[in-house]
Amino acid sequence: MVARGLIKQIRASAFLRHNAILFFGSIAVGILNYAYYPILGRLLDVEAYGEVQALVSLFLQLNIFLTVLGQVTVNVVANYSDPREKERVVFELEKLGLFLAMGGLVVVALFGWKLKTFFNFESAWPFVIVMCATIASVPLAFRSAFLRGPESGVFLSHRQ
Repeated sequence: MVARGLIKQIRASAFLRHNAILFFGSIAVGILNYAYYPILGRLLDVEAYGEVQALVSLFLQLNIFLTVLGQVTVNVVANYSDPREKERVVFELEKLGLFLAMGGLVVVALFGWKLKTFFNFESAWPFVIVMCATIASVPLAFRSAFLRGPESGVFLSHRQ
């Protein structure tokens, strides 16, 4: 009886429904993240496992600059009132992000052999692939930041 009332309340409230979706989605992602390492450890030998871990870490560290530019984008979208100026600034930031990522790709293409030697990899190609993945993640970072911006502006205007 209590469970029916709770389910009815959740269905009636958009806030609770969205948070329930977020809660169960987070649990599912957590389970997949937890299963990732044991499965990867079973599928790969020690050297390949170490290479994958180094590449994942490198990718995450390279994308810190996208996080910073994404926060700047959220600030621009939340605080610029002129839509044309807002889109122009965001477009320029996105071009800067692409320029930095492509510059990184050029550096990795030129000095991949040094990275290969330093990290004891069998090939320099994984580094090139990580840089290509970074380039591919630039538009995603800016589009998601652009979509978060208006919500931040509404939140800031209600707090004042």
